[in-house]
Amino acid sequence: MRGSRSTACTRESPARLLLSSQEKRILAALSRRPNGLYPVTSVATAAGLAEPEVLPALENLLERELITADRENILAQTVTSEVVWRLAIGNAWFGLAGEIRRIVLPEPPPEPMGSRLPERFRHLFWSGDPSMIRLPRDAAFVAEQILQRNDIGAWGWAVTTLPSDALERVAAKRTTLPATRAIIRNAVAERDAVAA
Repeated sequence: MRGSRSTACTRESPARLLLSSQEKRILAALSRRPNGLYPVTSVATAAGLAEPEVLPALENLLERELITADRENILAQTVTSEVVWRLAIGNAWFGLAGEIRRIVLPEPPPEPMGSRLPERFRHLFWSGDPSMIRLPRDAAFVAEQILQRNDIGAWGWAVTTLPSDALERVAAKRTTLPATRAIIRNAVAERDAVAA
């Protein structure tokens, strides 16, 4: 992988950007996940592509400065260092956004909500006893704890699995950051559109 880039604009004009269908699908997947995706297998799944074709496409998008790839510490059961892939919002992206928005991607089925908090997210509830949490009874509490932290995997689970009313309660709080509120409301609106 080439070095990480965080520049959000490209030297190529949008009209000159000829992208493969794989690259367009990756941009579409990242545009719908503002917190980013990791590892490469998650990018492949979200874009509906085979894993071997994803890394070369990611490298090309990184070279064109349409995405970023930053190594970050991810707090899970243990701290790991992962490359997180994100959309780079710049002039080139705005020239492509209309076309990318129309791409239909596979929607993985939401993980069924059990009665207990999944083991892989218990580290986020260190200040109490996570074994006492029951779902859906404590869904609003779980949503608030997860959505106020920077754990991409937990975010994905929360916005696709927890009840919409629990997510909306977090969005309605004055202390919720505007960007977090927007992501929650977009997720709920997309869920409602699929259900309709």
